[in-house]
Amino acid sequence: MTLVYFLISILLVINGNGIEEQTKIPGRLLQDQCKVLMETIAGTYEGDCKKGLAHGYGKAAGLDTYEGEFKKGLPHGKGIYSWRNGDVYNGEWSKGKMDGKGELLKFRENEDDLLIIGYWLEGEYVGISRYPYKVISKSLTVQQVRFNRINADEKTIEFKFTRRGKPIKISGFSLDGSFGTIENQSDYSVKMRVHEFPFTGGIHFDVPEPVQTISSPDGVIQVRLEFKISQKGHWIVTIEM
Repeated sequence: MTLVYFLISILLVINGNGIEEQTKIPGRLLQDQCKVLMETIAGTYEGDCKKGLAHGYGKAAGLDTYEGEFKKGLPHGKGIYSWRNGDVYNGEWSKGKMDGKGELLKFRENEDDLLIIGYWLEGEYVGISRYPYKVISKSLTVQQVRFNRINADEKTIEFKFTRRGKPIKISGFSLDGSFGTIENQSDYSVKMRVHEFPFTGGIHFDVPEPVQTISSPDGVIQVRLEFKISQKGHWIVTIEM
């Protein structure tokens, strides 16, 4: 009996000191037992739990269902999300949003279901490439092209032109094709509205030659850039010469 009481005392001390990192809890749990922080799947939960939040592998069911990896109460890692309308996403998640590589099967009545394969970024589909932008070709004069998405709701692109990090004047700006219309233009920047995303387009413009040469006696260099952007938004494209 003495040995039994001794072992029980050790267990009580360990639990009292909080030496328990993660608990796997079997059975269906309510929100007050192990919380799921995504409202659409917050109802019952079965799986790993840490500090009162779904953490590890589990299955949550509410209006929709999700089975896969969780972190701090949100889908994070790999998992399958099933909407109540029949749509299913199987892929990567980050902080409760589709983010990374995955497949989305969209249910459609009276016609074949639609399968979308590719990459998502913060819940938005960006295409078959991980990054929502790509430089297809450029003049040798262009040293670097930087893409920065500012607003998710607009359909605009603003071009800025720099040399050694400072704004540079351009002239003769033109668009290839009819993928957009110019809204605003100055010596240092051009803003255009895009008809639809994703799109592929090209621009041409002239910049002053740093030093006059035989190849450019007028002191002007013609510059060309072709690129693709898959994700809707207001984009700032900085072109460094």
